[in-house]
Amino acid sequence: MKRTSKHNRTRGRSILFFVLLLLVLAVLLLLRLGQERVKAAPEISPFSYAVPSSAPVGTEAPPETTVNAETEKAASGTEQEPKPEPEPRKTGRAGSGYNAATYQLVSDMIYIRRTDAPDGDAQIRALEQQLREADPELGEAWTGIMDYWEYANREMPINTSLPDDLPQDDSLCLVVLGFQLLYDGDMAPELLGRCELALQCARQYPNAYIAVTGGGTAGKDKSITEAGVMADWFIAQGIAPERIIREDASLTTDQNAINTCAILIRDYPQVRQLAIISSDYHLPLGCTMFTEAALLCGFYLGEVPYTVVSNAAWATNGSTIGYKGMKNQASYVWIMADPKY
Repeated sequence: MKRTSKHNRTRGRSILFFVLLLLVLAVLLLLRLGQERVKAAPEISPFSYAVPSSAPVGTEAPPETTVNAETEKAASGTEQEPKPEPEPRKTGRAGSGYNAATYQLVSDMIYIRRTDAPDGDAQIRALEQQLREADPELGEAWTGIMDYWEYANREMPINTSLPDDLPQDDSLCLVVLGFQLLYDGDMAPELLGRCELALQCARQYPNAYIAVTGGGTAGKDKSITEAGVMADWFIAQGIAPERIIREDASLTTDQNAINTCAILIRDYPQVRQLAIISSDYHLPLGCTMFTEAALLCGFYLGEVPYTVVSNAAWATNGSTIGYKGMKNQASYVWIMADPKY
């Protein structure tokens, strides 16, 4: 009996030792895999989004994500955190384009503009100079971004229609910014208002492309996208399908800009000027986002793909505060600047 008990204790210790050995080996293996993953991880830039695939004209492409959209949302004053696309996009510049010092300078400029400090303009000019000295190309891009952001909020006219002096060829693109769909997938009155205004602009400039933006935001069916519903509406009004560019993967204004910029670079290099069409309160943010996307593209790829030259506003008559003011827009400017975007 004693021999059996001793044998069982010895056997138990052996089993325990074996289990502990397996656990140690498993931990070592996990650590090794983690090191290999870090080594293999690609460097990510602010423009490390995946270029959305073009949907065939007249068809719906299902959204690549099913999270709820930016509700514009301004009625509630909240929106979903912008979601970056997962796959990196190759750029002409190595790494993120920032180092710790230059990224801090950019962050400081955005913060100062957000707080609207009395001497904020002078502080921003000094930081821009430091950034240009540290990295001339990055400094040039961010001087342009900060200047346009200020212009869009302080000086930019909000037009009720487009002027008559824009290009009359396909170098012009009218960008219609999306708005939260109703539960059943129909357009909300505000989105319909934007589309009716865009239709007038499209008839004014019959050779211009029309870019419709926005992903799946219908509560009933996330495969129904803002861009798809708008495209179908324009086609029903007599707009030729080949004029319509669909960006149907975005859920926020910064994603509208980044994804549309990628599509234009890839498939429509002839487009050099944009006119942004949205609600009156939304235009300063929308124009700033599309300009920031273009200038950052210029920094990474060596050429600014387009310029925002005009806008047209659907009037809300102050019923929606939206994203007026640089304080409300700063998070978008910063998110697009973030090297991890």
